[in-house]
Amino acid sequence: MKQSLGLALLLCASCLPCWATLGQQASPVQGSARVLSSAGSTATGSAAPYSVQETQTSSGQIIREYLSSTGVVFAVTWQGPTRPDMQQLLGSYFPSFANANQLPHRRGPVRLQQSGLVLQSGGHMGALSGRAYVPQLVPQGVDPETLR
Repeated sequence: MKQSLGLALLLCASCLPCWATLGQQASPVQGSARVLSSAGSTATGSAAPYSVQETQTSSGQIIREYLSSTGVVFAVTWQGPTRPDMQQLLGSYFPSFANANQLPHRRGPVRLQQSGLVLQSGGHMGALSGRAYVPQLVPQGVDPETLR
């Protein structure tokens, strides 16, 4: 019985998302995640001052974390058949998203622009995507509107 319980706990733990949270240090790459060494370019054409960590979940979601040179997640993007766990993805920024998403007339895309968080989310059933970033954390020379 103890072995069955231990195995069940291990299997549940291995199903947990392995992406980092907006505004926090990046988590170590595990499981289905892969790291892209750098992405994009600055106006001068040199390599961008960030790296991208991409995770594909078992349900088909693709989560991209944009990491500053200090390892802090300054932006996240997602796409897939369902919305990812937004509380896990946004961390301490989640209440702003939840408040915007609870408006009685809320249908269609979510667009939230505050001094500490910009979030855009939309799509249709089976094909949802979005991005969120913290303007104060975006490295100089990076246009967050180009992050996909």
